Order: sequence, then C-alpha cells, then structure tokens
Amino acid sequence: MKDLLAAANDMGVVVSTTRLPDGLLGFYALDLSRIFIDARLTPFEMRVVLAHEIGHAHYGHACDRGATESIRSHEHRADRYAARLLIPPGELARLESVNDDRHYLADELRVTVDFIDWYRDHFLTKLTGITYAGAREGIGNWHHCEKHAA
Repeated sequence: MKDLLAAANDMGVVVSTTRLPDGLLGFYALDLSRIFIDARLTPFEMRVVLAHEIGHAHYGHACDRGATESIRSHEHRADRYAARLLIPPGELARLESVNDDRHYLADELRVTVDFIDWYRDHFLTKLTGITYAGAREGIGNWHHCEKHAA
C-alpha cells in the first residue's frame, strides 16, 4: 500500500479514507486532487480501488455522469493502469508456475480474486509458450512478454 500512496503523492494527489455511500468504493475528485476510498474495504480491496483511482488521476479523468461511452472508456483505462501498478507480469508468470489457482494468485499479489479474473480476461493473451500482458494501442506494442514452458 505504501507504494501506491507514494505514487499518488508523487502526482500531487491526497488519499483519504472515509465512509462512502453504499456501493461507492472510491472516487477521484479532479478539482480537489484527492482520492477518496471507502474505509470499510478490506486491505486487498483498498489496493485495487486505490490503484484504479490513481489511474483516473494519471489520465486527468473528471467524474462525468454524462456520456456512457466516455465513462466506459475512462473506467477501462483506469483498470488497465491499475493492472500495470499491481501485477508485475513476470511475477504473475512465476506464481502461475507454482499454482495457477486464482485465490492463491490474489493472496500472493495482494489483490482481489475479481481483479485476477479481470486481469486474465482483459489484460493477458496466451499463445503457445508465450504470455503477453497489457497490449497497448497498435499491433505489436505489448507492455510485457513472458516466455514459458508449453
């Protein structure tokens, strides 16, 4: 958690924990340069939500209740940013070689099981003998490539 708090601090963003309305886990207030996280979250949930909100801060996303497509795009970009912060692809590959159970991986990486599921569904592409993580825009621009035994 210290690494995430330091990342937020380096961006000039203050992180506060408070009791938020039910269903709201966290949010980034652009005008205040502040991230609010629900104090009732587990430590792993806090890590995932904080990393996601740091993504919003990185991209300068304002809380916009307008265009649904814009909101979806902002949420997707923040999720991908969180993935880069929380799950080093080489470490994931190493851990998967020990045990690929999603609960084991979540515990070892200090994230939620749901985040492991999201990461596998949206951030990884596995081909014979190689796992690619974090495709960027454009062909062949991968954030990480890990070779492994088939």
